[in-house]
Amino acid sequence: MAMKKCKECGNEVSTKATSCPKCGAVLKKKIGCLTVILAIVGLFVIIGIFGALFEEKNNKNEPTTSVQEKNEIIEIRICPTDGINIRTGPGANYKKDASGQLVKGEKLYVLEEKNGWIRFRVTPKDVGWSGWVKKDLTISKDQLDSAKEEDAIKKLKESGLLLKINPQLNESYVNPAIWHGLDYQTKENIGRIMAFYCGQKKGTNLNWFTAGSFKHEKIIFFIYCFSII
Repeated sequence: MAMKKCKECGNEVSTKATSCPKCGAVLKKKIGCLTVILAIVGLFVIIGIFGALFEEKNNKNEPTTSVQEKNEIIEIRICPTDGINIRTGPGANYKKDASGQLVKGEKLYVLEEKNGWIRFRVTPKDVGWSGWVKKDLTISKDQLDSAKEEDAIKKLKESGLLLKINPQLNESYVNPAIWHGLDYQTKENIGRIMAFYCGQKKGTNLNWFTAGSFKHEKIIFFIYCFSII
């Protein structure tokens, strides 16, 4: 059995004893290297556990990143009029964006849709900015094309050239006096406009040709649109 001297009285005491049997002095045990190493390792383990718990808590508070939030374009829409406000979030309760208002004809590259609102940018490439606008204040590209055709048909009627157009019967009547005075390319363009207009109304693609007929001693040109699908 290993022995050592008591520092108080000098009596020989066992190294396993906790106090001196002669004077009662408390004996201090030496801390071994292994004990120190184990204590340090334990401390690092505890720190690591608390660090992991803290990081997990922070991650829960951060919003998750979806595919749409990676600024991928999901649709292109058009601003139909001037003065539409841009918001900083998906709702009228959000502040107006400092960039101002949209202008007529501006393309909106849609990145996300939420509760009837769309997040968009106005450039094909990401430049670090995006805003929000109510979706039903914008129109799709197909709606824009349709609106253009509606406007073109209106102008043809106002000019006196187009007398009647019936998408259900795929037919249009034009004023022969005006029609005869047009060159081939102009007739081709007008025919395409009317064919596209009828096709949009019926959900199909149409072409056109003319057929002349006599009615009340007056020539009426019949524009017939037929399906090419």
